[in-house]
Amino acid sequence: MAMTPDIMPPGKLNVTSTENMTEDWKVSEQKWNNYVNIAKLGTKPQKYKVALFLHCIGVGTLKIFNGFQFDTPEDRNTLSKIIDKFDQYTIGEVNETLKDTILTQETKKRMKALPLGHGSSHAGENMQFL
Repeated sequence: MAMTPDIMPPGKLNVTSTENMTEDWKVSEQKWNNYVNIAKLGTKPQKYKVALFLHCIGVGTLKIFNGFQFDTPEDRNTLSKIIDKFDQYTIGEVNETLKDTILTQETKKRMKALPLGHGSSHAGENMQFL
Protein backbone atom coordinates (compact mmCIF):
# COMPACT_ATOMS: atom_id res chain seq x y z
CA MET A 1 0.00 0.00 0.00
CA ALA A 2 1.34 3.38 -0.90
CA MET A 3 0.67 5.67 2.04
CA THR A 4 -0.49 9.17 1.40
CA PRO A 5 2.62 11.21 2.37
CA ASP A 6 1.05 13.28 5.14
CA ILE A 7 -1.39 10.68 6.45
CA MET A 8 -0.18 8.13 8.95
CA PRO A 9 -2.28 5.22 10.17
CA PRO A 10 -4.24 6.05 13.31
CA GLY A 11 -2.42 5.54 16.59
CA LYS A 12 -3.11 2.85 19.14
CA LEU A 13 -6.52 2.59 20.75
CA ASN A 14 -7.06 2.92 24.46
CA VAL A 15 -10.07 0.88 25.49
CA THR A 16 -8.48 -0.75 28.51
CA SER A 17 -10.00 1.57 31.14
CA THR A 18 -13.65 2.41 31.72
CA GLU A 19 -13.10 6.17 32.01
CA ASN A 20 -14.20 7.70 28.69
CA MET A 21 -13.97 4.29 27.00
CA THR A 22 -16.97 4.79 24.73
CA GLU A 23 -15.88 8.25 23.69
CA ASP A 24 -12.28 7.11 23.10
CA TRP A 25 -13.50 4.20 21.00
CA LYS A 26 -15.83 6.38 18.92
CA VAL A 27 -13.00 8.82 18.17
CA SER A 28 -10.63 5.97 17.32
CA GLU A 29 -13.23 4.37 15.06
CA GLN A 30 -13.79 7.72 13.35
CA LYS A 31 -10.03 8.15 12.81
CA TRP A 32 -9.82 4.61 11.41
CA ASN A 33 -12.73 5.19 9.01
CA ASN A 34 -11.14 8.42 7.82
CA TYR A 35 -7.86 6.61 7.26
CA VAL A 36 -9.63 3.85 5.30
CA ASN A 37 -11.09 6.47 2.97
CA ILE A 38 -7.95 8.56 2.59
CA ALA A 39 -5.68 5.55 2.01
CA LYS A 40 -8.27 3.93 -0.27
CA LEU A 41 -8.26 0.71 1.71
CA GLY A 42 -11.71 -0.20 0.43
CA THR A 43 -10.11 -1.92 -2.53
CA LYS A 44 -7.73 -3.99 -0.41
CA PRO A 45 -8.46 -7.60 0.58
CA GLN A 46 -10.25 -8.18 3.90
CA LYS A 47 -7.21 -10.01 5.29
CA TYR A 48 -5.03 -6.96 4.61
CA LYS A 49 -7.47 -4.53 6.27
CA VAL A 50 -7.81 -6.75 9.34
CA ALA A 51 -4.03 -7.12 9.68
CA LEU A 52 -3.53 -3.36 9.36
CA PHE A 53 -6.27 -2.60 11.89
CA LEU A 54 -4.86 -5.10 14.40
CA HIS A 55 -1.38 -3.67 13.83
CA CYS A 56 -2.64 -0.15 14.61
CA ILE A 57 -4.63 -0.83 17.79
CA GLY A 58 -1.76 -1.36 20.22
CA VAL A 59 -0.79 -4.20 22.52
CA GLY A 60 -3.37 -3.63 25.28
CA THR A 61 -6.25 -3.44 22.84
CA LEU A 62 -4.90 -6.41 20.87
CA LYS A 63 -5.09 -8.44 24.09
CA ILE A 64 -8.75 -7.44 24.40
CA PHE A 65 -9.33 -8.51 20.78
CA ASN A 66 -7.66 -11.86 21.50
CA GLY A 67 -10.25 -12.46 24.24
CA PHE A 68 -13.26 -11.84 21.99
CA GLN A 69 -15.51 -14.78 21.16
CA PHE A 70 -16.75 -14.76 17.57
CA ASP A 71 -19.65 -16.74 16.12
CA THR A 72 -17.49 -18.21 13.35
CA PRO A 73 -13.77 -18.36 12.56
CA GLU A 74 -14.50 -16.21 9.48
CA ASP A 75 -15.94 -13.45 11.72
CA ARG A 76 -12.56 -13.20 13.47
CA ASN A 77 -11.09 -12.22 10.10
CA THR A 78 -13.82 -9.77 9.06
CA LEU A 79 -13.14 -6.14 9.91
CA SER A 80 -16.79 -5.14 10.32
CA LYS A 81 -17.31 -8.03 12.79
CA ILE A 82 -14.19 -7.01 14.73
CA ILE A 83 -15.39 -3.41 14.92
CA ASP A 84 -18.82 -4.66 16.06
CA LYS A 85 -17.09 -6.56 18.89
CA PHE A 86 -15.27 -3.42 20.00
CA ASP A 87 -18.59 -1.54 19.88
CA GLN A 88 -20.13 -4.21 22.12
CA TYR A 89 -17.13 -4.23 24.43
CA THR A 90 -16.93 -0.48 24.95
CA ILE A 91 -20.66 0.17 25.15
CA GLY A 92 -21.28 -2.94 27.26
CA GLU A 93 -18.59 -1.95 29.78
CA VAL A 94 -20.04 1.53 30.05
CA ASN A 95 -23.54 0.13 30.48
CA GLU A 96 -22.36 -2.04 33.38
CA THR A 97 -20.66 0.98 34.94
CA LEU A 98 -23.80 3.03 34.42
CA LYS A 99 -25.95 0.32 36.05
CA ASP A 100 -23.61 0.28 39.06
CA THR A 101 -23.74 4.08 39.33
CA ILE A 102 -27.54 4.16 39.15
CA LEU A 103 -27.79 1.37 41.73
CA THR A 104 -25.42 3.23 44.05
CA GLN A 105 -27.36 6.48 43.67
CA GLU A 106 -30.68 4.72 44.31
CA THR A 107 -29.27 3.01 47.40
CA LYS A 108 -28.01 6.34 48.75
CA LYS A 109 -31.46 7.91 48.23
CA ARG A 110 -33.13 5.07 50.11
CA MET A 111 -30.59 5.27 52.92
CA LYS A 112 -31.24 9.01 53.34
CA ALA A 113 -34.97 8.31 53.59
CA LEU A 114 -34.51 5.95 56.54
CA PRO A 115 -35.19 7.48 59.99
CA LEU A 116 -32.04 7.71 62.08
CA GLY A 117 -33.68 7.69 65.52
CA HIS A 118 -31.93 10.56 67.28
CA GLY A 119 -32.87 9.24 70.68
CA SER A 120 -36.52 8.55 69.95
CA SER A 121 -37.89 5.34 71.42
CA HIS A 122 -39.98 4.87 68.27
CA ALA A 123 -37.08 5.19 65.82
CA GLY A 124 -37.58 1.80 64.21
CA GLU A 125 -41.35 1.84 63.90
CA ASN A 126 -41.44 3.38 60.42
CA MET A 127 -38.39 1.62 58.97
CA GLN A 128 -38.87 -0.20 55.71
CA PHE A 129 -36.54 -3.01 54.80
CA LEU A 130 -35.18 -3.08 51.27
